[in-house]
Amino acid sequence: MWGTADPFFPLQWAYWLKSRIPGARSVIELPGAKLFFPEERPDAVANALCGHWQILEAVA
Repeated sequence: MWGTADPFFPLQWAYWLKSRIPGARSVIELPGAKLFFPEERPDAVANALCGHWQILEAVA
């Protein structure tokens, strides 16, 4: 997950990290969010984590 409005960490870094972390599947962009998006948008974080955990359960 990456906030698209963060002035210190541009969105391009999210895709750079994804390309270098083995097994990384996608970048979830949070339009207008900044560095502290987990505090600003806890529902978005929770929904993404639940979806991730469901994928892991299906693979296991």
